[in-house]
Amino acid sequence: MEADLLVAVAREVEPLLGDEGRLLSAPACPSTNDLVRDYVHSGQAPPAVVAVTADQTGGRGRRGRQWLQQPGKDIACSLGFQLEHYGYALSTRFPLIAGVLIAHAAEKTCGVPLRLKWPNDLMYEGKKTGGILVVSFRGYLITGIGVNVNSRPELFPAEVAQRATSLSVVAGRELPLGELIAAIVREFLGFFEGGGATEPSLMDEWVRRSVTLGRRVKLSLEEGIRELNALDINRATGELICEDDSGNRLSVSLGEVMD
Repeated sequence: MEADLLVAVAREVEPLLGDEGRLLSAPACPSTNDLVRDYVHSGQAPPAVVAVTADQTGGRGRRGRQWLQQPGKDIACSLGFQLEHYGYALSTRFPLIAGVLIAHAAEKTCGVPLRLKWPNDLMYEGKKTGGILVVSFRGYLITGIGVNVNSRPELFPAEVAQRATSLSVVAGRELPLGELIAAIVREFLGFFEGGGATEPSLMDEWVRRSVTLGRRVKLSLEEGIRELNALDINRATGELICEDDSGNRLSVSLGEVMD
């Protein structure tokens, strides 16, 4: 199954990358982000690098949390783009943009309308289906993507199973991993090849897909946990605009919505 997945991904993705990209694949690896970073560090990387594995053994989410997946069933991939080549200026709102691009791919390929939780969770009816981790390294913007596609959430640890689902559960059928990964690559390529010109409209779409705005949320912040009213997103920075019970407004750039 793992070998079949990598063959399917190569068949779908390599034609999209052409001469300006490189597909890296591994039956198993600790982290696809690390695969991209190591390749960039070698000095031989083309402008676009995509890394895929069937079994990510040390995947990381926000704040160093482990990202769980079922081997050969789910997406574990990383996409790296050289900023200078594509004329894209590094933006703090990119993690939100990435969520919208993945939602586009999931909807086109699987018919699943994903929602988004600030700052980088993919959601369906209150359950998490995936997450994003964005890092910059030596002029490349690298997006690590984990999506539950064909996994069975009940096989995850109990505390995860209660708040997670997979795209196949929602769609009611087994889904083509290779086609979905290719669709994600196509969305990201289109965005970067356009120099990020669609970013303002994608931010507006993030708001429309949001499950965070317009409600009271529990936020994990550097200073501790606070309950605040989530009002809006700063379209220029991606910060979450909140209000406390005294009517004071604050902008949150580093934090996590816990519910």
